[in-house]
Amino acid sequence: MKFKWPVFLKVFGRSAVDWYDAWLDMTLIGIVWLVAQVTIVLGPPATFGVYYVVDSMVRTGDNPGVKGLFEGARKYFLKGLAWGALNWLAAAIAVVNFWFYSSLESTFGIIARTFIGILAVLWAVMQFYTAPFIMAQENENLFLALRNSLYLVLASLPFTLGLMVFVVLIIALSGVLILPAFLGLPMLIAVLGCRALYDRLEAYGLKKKDPEPREVG
Repeated sequence: MKFKWPVFLKVFGRSAVDWYDAWLDMTLIGIVWLVAQVTIVLGPPATFGVYYVVDSMVRTGDNPGVKGLFEGARKYFLKGLAWGALNWLAAAIAVVNFWFYSSLESTFGIIARTFIGILAVLWAVMQFYTAPFIMAQENENLFLALRNSLYLVLASLPFTLGLMVFVVLIIALSGVLILPAFLGLPMLIAVLGCRALYDRLEAYGLKKKDPEPREVG
C-alpha cells in the first residue's frame, strides 16, 4: 500500500518551495515588515501588504516584491488598521478577563480561565486565514473574513492544527535566534496561510483547482 503524506505536510512543502524560490524578495520584504512593526501603527497595514504579495505569488506566480508590499499596504491601509485594533482589543479583553478570574480559586474560576484560554487560542488561529480570506473574497469585508476564518478552522481542525505546529516553530526560531527574522523566515507564515486557504477551498469545492504557475509557464 502506497504511503500518503498528510495534506498539511504537502501544503507546507509547497509553501516552503514558494518561499525558497523567492527568498531574496522574502528577505527584503521581511526587513521592511519588521521595521513597520516597530512603529506599531504601520505594522498591520504592512502585514496586509505582505499577504498582498504572497497572494499574487500563489494565485498567478507573479512576484511584485517590495513594491507590491507598499501597494498592498496602501490599498488595505484602513482595513489593516481596523484588523490591528480588533486584535489589540481582543488581546486586552482576554488578559483582563484571565486576570480577573485568576483571583477566583473556585472551580468556576478554573473553568472560566480555561474557557478564556480556548477562545484566545481560537482567535489567534483564526488570524492565520483572515488576511488570505480578504485577498480571496470578492467582498473584502473584514468581519466576513473573520467569520469565514472561524468556519474554516472548525471545518478543517486537524489540517489547521498540523500547520500551526510549523507556525509556532517559525515564530519561536525567529524570536529566539533573531537572525531568521531578518532572513525572511516569518514570511513563510504568510505563504502557508495563502496556500492552506486555497487548498481548503479547492478541497471543499468552493474554488476550481488552478494549474500551478510553473505548469502554465
